[in-house]
Order: sequence, then structure tokens, then C-alpha cells
Amino acid sequence: MKLISDKEELIFRKDYEGKVIYSKSISHKLQDGSWEHGYIPVRFPKGVNLANKTKIKIKEAWDDFYIKEGKTNVYYFINKFELADNLEAMKQVAPNDIQFDDGDYPF
Repeated sequence: MKLISDKEELIFRKDYEGKVIYSKSISHKLQDGSWEHGYIPVRFPKGVNLANKTKIKIKEAWDDFYIKEGKTNVYYFINKFELADNLEAMKQVAPNDIQFDDGDYPF
């Protein structure tokens, strides 16, 4: 199944045992009007490094799986995406040791 979305998707990051694990939030409204939330594991191509709670727009993705201990584990492989807004994009590419002050901007 292919997945393409122009809707902003919230990606969560967790560092676990020396590895980075990403997931995508999903939700739906229940009959009583409350909301139920869940998470689907996602993977990216090598070299992608996103911060926790990054908003993206998915341009190309598909479902995939692996089998561990006889159990099928499904995830989305997000091959192409763009960051949801320019400010978020700047945060992603700026090294952590750079501090931005109001005086640093030309406007």
C-alpha cells in the first residue's frame, strides 16, 4: 500500500538502546465524542535525523514488515517527505550549538 499525505503528520522520536525509533501518531473519534490515540512505527532512509515531534508532509511511503519471534510487525517506510514549515526546517538543519538571537535576523 502506498501512502501520500499533504496533511501534516506528527513524527515522534525515541532513543532506545543506542537506536533511534520513530513513530507516527494516529487518532479517531469515539462514539462518546472522546478521542483515541495510537502510534504506528515508521522508518526513514539512512541519514535522516529528525527531532522529536517533527511535523512532516509525506510525499512517498509504503507499508512494510519484519518478522520477529514468529510475529509480523508492520511499519511505514517514509522514503520522501518535506518538513511542514520553514521554521521547522531551519531547526532541523541548524547544529545544536548555534544560538539564534532576535538581532541575528535581517527583519
